[in-house]
Amino acid sequence: MGGIVKLALAVLAEITALSRARKRAPRVAVAALLLTLTFMMVAASFACAMAALWIWLLPLVGPWGAPLICAGVLALVAVALAGCGYWLARGRGGLQSGPGTLATAIETGDFAPLIHEHKWLLLALAALGGAVSAEKSRKTSRKR
Repeated sequence: MGGIVKLALAVLAEITALSRARKRAPRVAVAALLLTLTFMMVAASFACAMAALWIWLLPLVGPWGAPLICAGVLALVAVALAGCGYWLARGRGGLQSGPGTLATAIETGDFAPLIHEHKWLLLALAALGGAVSAEKSRKTSRKR
């Protein structure tokens, strides 16, 4: 009986996860759009800051030095961003939830342990599905 409960809980967890994802998808899309616009604004403000630095450096270091200094600043920012991205990609923090038994069976394609553990529930569901299908075909044959 415990196996039936485990299977039912696994299926229920998968269903609720999908319904939560369906409800959150529009909010996540809007948040992604707003973050993209934010990053575009930050990039534009950084470009304006680089233009201001260039204009300020032009009389001090000449027409060759100003672009080289601005390029160096951009290279340093790019290295810092790449380092932060690498650090974030290599990080192991955060919440890590293990997949459910149903998700694991779907990913691996090995349903044998799941079927073996819950064979009585699957047989009952198959019998119920057959009864529903027979009832449906009986109703359609009456209409003819």
